[in-house]
Amino acid sequence: MWSRASGLDAESEALGKLLQADHVDEAALVAKLEQVTATEQQVKKVHFTLLVRIKNQLDPEQQAKLRALRQARPGGPPGGPPPPPPS
Repeated sequence: MWSRASGLDAESEALGKLLQADHVDEAALVAKLEQVTATEQQVKKVHFTLLVRIKNQLDPEQQAKLRALRQARPGGPPGGPPPPPPS
């Protein structure tokens, strides 16, 4: 997964460079955008598959604790990474 995530960074950067041009090559932009969104989808699929596999390893008591922790955490989507600490 990490190689996909690092590849996503490189593809996103390349997409940004295409957009910075005075005249944007629309075909190249659309092709790069398709690569970026495909990689994003792969990363999300791996991430959610991992979350489900971890959750399925928890017993009912552990799942109840997990739900309580998620409800107690302000902000952030359920199942997502925790919000950054206050500065």
